[in-house]
Amino acid sequence: MRKITKQIKISGIALACLCVGHITGYAEGVPVFYMEPVIVTANRTLQTLTEAKADVSVITRKEIEKNHITNPEQALRRLPGIQFLNYGYNGRNANVSRLRLNGSANIVVLVDGVKVNDFRGDGENGSFFASQINGMDNIEQIDVLRGAAGMQYGSGAQGGVINIITREITDNKTSLDFSGGEFGKKKMSIYNQGKNGKTGYSVYYVKNKTGDMVDGGGQTVKGNNSVRSYGVKIQRDFSAASNISIAYDDFYTHYAGYDPIYTTPYMGHFRQESMTFKHAAKFKERWKHRFTYRHNKETNHYVQTASTGDFVPPWSYTYDIFNEQLSYVSNKHTFVFGIDYNRGKDNLLTKVRVFDGKKVLYEKNVHRKMENFSIFAQEDWRITDEWLLSLGVRHDRPYGDDYVEKMEPYTSYSYKIGYDFTPKDSIYASYNDFYIFPSMAQKFNPRFGNAHLEPGYGHTNSVGYNRKFSNNHILMFNWFRTKSEKYIGYVPTGPDYWDGKYENISNALSRGWNLQWQNQWNDHWASRLGFSHIYIYAEGDTITRGYYPKNMLTFALNYSNKKWNVGLDGFYFDRYINPEEPNEGGWPDRKFSVWNMNATYEANKNTAIYINVDNIFNKLWAEHTHVIWGGGPRAWYSQPGRCISFGVKYTF
Repeated sequence: MRKITKQIKISGIALACLCVGHITGYAEGVPVFYMEPVIVTANRTLQTLTEAKADVSVITRKEIEKNHITNPEQALRRLPGIQFLNYGYNGRNANVSRLRLNGSANIVVLVDGVKVNDFRGDGENGSFFASQINGMDNIEQIDVLRGAAGMQYGSGAQGGVINIITREITDNKTSLDFSGGEFGKKKMSIYNQGKNGKTGYSVYYVKNKTGDMVDGGGQTVKGNNSVRSYGVKIQRDFSAASNISIAYDDFYTHYAGYDPIYTTPYMGHFRQESMTFKHAAKFKERWKHRFTYRHNKETNHYVQTASTGDFVPPWSYTYDIFNEQLSYVSNKHTFVFGIDYNRGKDNLLTKVRVFDGKKVLYEKNVHRKMENFSIFAQEDWRITDEWLLSLGVRHDRPYGDDYVEKMEPYTSYSYKIGYDFTPKDSIYASYNDFYIFPSMAQKFNPRFGNAHLEPGYGHTNSVGYNRKFSNNHILMFNWFRTKSEKYIGYVPTGPDYWDGKYENISNALSRGWNLQWQNQWNDHWASRLGFSHIYIYAEGDTITRGYYPKNMLTFALNYSNKKWNVGLDGFYFDRYINPEEPNEGGWPDRKFSVWNMNATYEANKNTAIYINVDNIFNKLWAEHTHVIWGGGPRAWYSQPGRCISFGVKYTF
């Protein structure tokens, strides 16, 4: 009872802090948030946050800079409806971190509106190296679209979409960032961009290291990460309305440590290389065209060194992704038409067996592949000044190699109607299909794969309300219900959880609501407040064994003036526990909160000195546990305790 009372008090403090700006006098300063940012993710065209009439959140460049956000995970933890499932802080987490939107692990990650991969190699669409990607100087903003978006973005977009938008090259700028702190933290970041006439370039290089960490209970967890990422982009403007660009990005992480649950050393690495070509043009005033080609290669290997074999089989996949989009915008109509072609190839040889129905005709080692061709169209029609109608359709036709069972084409639809009943208030209702093609690992993995898997599919209904008090003060609410008629899940087939394979399962449901309130109170104070409530039932999915929050509160508060910026952020997590399943002592706490703080002093116009304090109150918490799977007491993958780091950033 004392723990619950303490959590209620802490949550009350958060709410009180968020209200401070309302009673603080106005003074000259530098705003931290832009509350009505322009987004592109919801409907594939430029819109303001409330015009999109969807459950969307944005982390802007200004927020990233002022709070020294070092990776996408730190940014995304500020937003409602987003849940991480990390195996601790170092080492192992670099290999198996997971992310869910609206309770679903099936999400799509985009860079500049285009998928990074498809038929994802590791079998989990929600696998996203958010804690490792650290080239934040190259990121302009991060859009998050919660809810099904299969029509807009294709296979996998059940829980939503994360769109990482890179910076445009507009001027000459260089930044150097150096930081270090507890848990072996060391970081060096270099970013440079330049423009001469119609030609521009940008270059970045980031080196980041972490070591052993200590959790909130005082236990040391052995592990280390070494992350290196760099990239270069060259852009040529033919006119104010036409340009081409080519970019190369390389991300590599190597890690090692000691697994406290399996009591064994481990090591591994992950690398992602991508080459992106884009051409964009505007013509005849209202028409825009964008073509993107992305070639991406991913390799991953994780091994428990005391084991006789690979705990997780290594994989290496290559993706080729083509996207052509044509859009038309007028006062009444916004029309988007597009074509996608995605191909995934296994770079490692896989043994296949060809049967005649009774016996094996032959065995052969081949490079497996899968591909998909799709065409989509969406029309947003402003019927009157108050009413909006949106209709969309996508047709997908997947293919495989000669050894893949044929998958049937799939057609998905979306409908939305919106009504602005005052200049500041709007409501909307929507229906969106989603579908999930099996990944190459789910099909071909020699240990867990199932060649007979069929695509999963279902739909999401949602209702929303937006209140725009001003350009700097917005309230957004969204209720959703997601029904999977068929989905792809992992089913254990033996006494050990890892003795199993992927199967098609029916009967999955999630429903809930998200609330976000954000305000730039004045030039000094800005705040975010988010709340999400969710219920999940998924046959064969272990998420109901205490892995998701029934209720979750997120908050961020910033104070800024000419010399100082001080930020406070964090979350409150109220864990769902299924009363029909044993969970006694399965987690450090059922209800807990984690608070973080950062402060920056602008020594001059070029130099900023900053301090970050993560987990201020040294809370013991975890997002994965082995206790409920037969492990002993405290057999969970704990997150880091309080950690202090310092840094300096020089910009010229």
